[in-house]
Amino acid sequence: MRQGENRPLLTNAPDVGARLAELMSHRAPLYAEVAAFSVRTDGRRVRDVVHEILGHLRGH
Repeated sequence: MRQGENRPLLTNAPDVGARLAELMSHRAPLYAEVAAFSVRTDGRRVRDVVHEILGHLRGH
């Protein structure tokens, strides 16, 4: 992650990784609440993830 003044939430963070984890823990429930669907990507091939997304978009 690039440091810079255009990233005020991260600029003064002593541990950027920890700050990102903290932000995500607060934001994840909000993202889940408004998401039409979600796709797990952990350890999956890009091709498989794309097929799953397309299936959702096509209504399958």
